[in-house]
Amino acid sequence: MKLILENWNKFLNESNPIDKALGKGLGLAVKMEDYDNGFVVIYDAERILSNIEFYKKYEPDKILDILDGYGKIDVVAGVRFGKPMNDYHHDRGLCNNSFEVTNSASKKDSKLGPAAYEAALYYLDGLTSDRIVVKPGADKVWSIYSKRADSQEVEKEPFDDINSDQKRTPDNTWDDCILHKDRDHLNYSYDIESKPTGLQELEDNHVKVLTALAQLGVKQESFLSSLSNLFDYLFSSRYS
Repeated sequence: MKLILENWNKFLNESNPIDKALGKGLGLAVKMEDYDNGFVVIYDAERILSNIEFYKKYEPDKILDILDGYGKIDVVAGVRFGKPMNDYHHDRGLCNNSFEVTNSASKKDSKLGPAAYEAALYYLDGLTSDRIVVKPGADKVWSIYSKRADSQEVEKEPFDDINSDQKRTPDNTWDDCILHKDRDHLNYSYDIESKPTGLQELEDNHVKVLTALAQLGVKQESFLSSLSNLFDYLFSSRYS
């Protein structure tokens, strides 16, 4: 009985990943870079705010360059997403018009990667895994979402195999998608309708940072661009 309770508690914790980001002064930014792609990034908002107070006394008009140059903008997790793109080797299909995760990463031992996924699933109308390569950590995240969908916490819509002559919905190409043959939980688009508990705290911390930077003349787009570049650096440092 004790083992059953421990496993159940572990599952409950995994189904509320944003809880692990709360009370740490973290902010969350989301940006659609164009119609087809964008990112969700979790970063240390408290560190930025404290350093703004320190450095604005010296060169307030260069505050973003100073924060970036001195490594005071700390991206801890993120997800980059885009619409499935066909290429020479693969016709990926429409995949329920969902976005696919193209890159995801989190700082080692932060355990905040799932929180970025959770936010992306809420902000987007449908998200799925990369249709070609899924790393073990990401595979585990999608496995958990599949279980949560079975308990009606998350919505999931199945794909039809674009490369099969035996389609589930032969007259509908909307759900056609390239499938992962050996992992069924990757062959769905997922969505979260209700705002995840705790997400507002991260959004509010992000607004505080934007407000403080705006008072020093820093445009939102410039700050988001820095977050985007720093996430790309985090991803390359983890997986290069």
